[in-house]
Amino acid sequence: MRLSGNVVLYLTHKEKKMLEFLRSLVAQPKLAVHCGHLVSQVRGKVTAFDETRTCTIPRDSDGHLPYCHACIGSMTIRCAWCGLPIFVGDMVTLYSVGGKKPDQKIPDHAVILNAKSRTLVGCARISCADSGADYTGFWIPADKQRNGRWIGGVRSFPSAIDIAMETGEAVVINNMVEHAMVTAENRIIVPMRMARAT
Repeated sequence: MRLSGNVVLYLTHKEKKMLEFLRSLVAQPKLAVHCGHLVSQVRGKVTAFDETRTCTIPRDSDGHLPYCHACIGSMTIRCAWCGLPIFVGDMVTLYSVGGKKPDQKIPDHAVILNAKSRTLVGCARISCADSGADYTGFWIPADKQRNGRWIGGVRSFPSAIDIAMETGEAVVINNMVEHAMVTAENRIIVPMRMARAT
């Protein structure tokens, strides 16, 4: 078997058969457990709101693929503040509308986490998040349908500000993603309301 250039890899008959078997597993489309659509590749393109990303569909705890790329794309939402897409797996911020302006209008495209407190899901882009200390969760599949489409939800973790307010001490987080994975492990997915607050 020629790998590249002048490099040749010699395989035994048994190794060739194993390689053929592994290639056949990769090539065969698999049925996504939740949405029921065929998935031919774990890594693929997801398009939403005129933006395309390459994503890898994570396997569930049983090793199954839960969704196809089209359904992952349909779970994409728009940032309440800038309107840019928030894809599954993106870090999010949660801010309340109002504060000093209680009559501030909630954008039509905004995802409302809590209607009473008027908390909206925003992106973690530098133009929308006041700082990295405001990152408070990930946008992930919620394993629920609303109006016939799969929706996402926030898997929350305590932000640096939350920890500082709780402990009364300064907080330094060297790796935000690692912090999020460790502290979000036992937290629940917050159900989302996709309608506008009144």
